[in-house]
Amino acid sequence: QVDSLIQLASPLIGQRKYDEATAHIETAKKLTLEKFGANHPSYASCLFQQGRIFHNMNKAADAERLYLEA
Repeated sequence: QVDSLIQLASPLIGQRKYDEATAHIETAKKLTLEKFGANHPSYASCLFQQGRIFHNMNKAADAERLYLEA
């Protein structure tokens, strides 16, 4: 389910539908933390996707923070 949510978010980021993408990523992030914890690769993937959103919105500092945490 987590991977499916991340896959749903990815094309939305490309379409600049950042609010919709963020909603999917936040849900995936919450599920990953509850089931697997912050050290799971899916959590890193969520952070990376959030970083992409911030990067595309020209929020480089926020993107970098998420990329480094991922």
